Amino acid sequence: MSAYNGKPIAWKSSLCGLLLAFIFAVACGGTSTTSGTSKGDYDRANLERLEQVPLFPGAVEVIREVEPSFDERRSLEGYGLRVTYRVDGATSVETIAKFYLDNMDKTWQSRDGGRLVLFCKDESFIGIDATYLASDRTYNVFVDYKYLDDEKRLC
Repeated sequence: MSAYNGKPIAWKSSLCGLLLAFIFAVACGGTSTTSGTSKGDYDRANLERLEQVPLFPGAVEVIREVEPSFDERRSLEGYGLRVTYRVDGATSVETIAKFYLDNMDKTWQSRDGGRLVLFCKDESFIGIDATYLASDRTYNVFVDYKYLDDEKRLC
């Protein structure tokens, strides 16, 4: 322990306490976005929307990742959820796009972009991306419950 005039410096233990509090807040979803929404709230809302996405027959989940998004000022704007699925070799981009366009709840507004099918409702966004289907037999489902505003209308 360092000393100043023979007394221990308490700032080190205070700094450790602050660091532990920050780590705990991050782990428990305590960090907020520019809108004031916590990561935990984003995670719960994104999972609720993911439950509305039908699963392509035979698809197997490979990976699930939470991805932060930032605004033009590099401030934390929110969190998206990306789920990657693997399908068998006979599956085509067109088959995946048609499945989601036919089976997604019709309360979601859709736009077909071939390898990328978009669904929007209120501020929420769901994207089905089959860009890598030919190379590694996977496609991605992107979910962001609070992505869309007037400037980011995708559908």
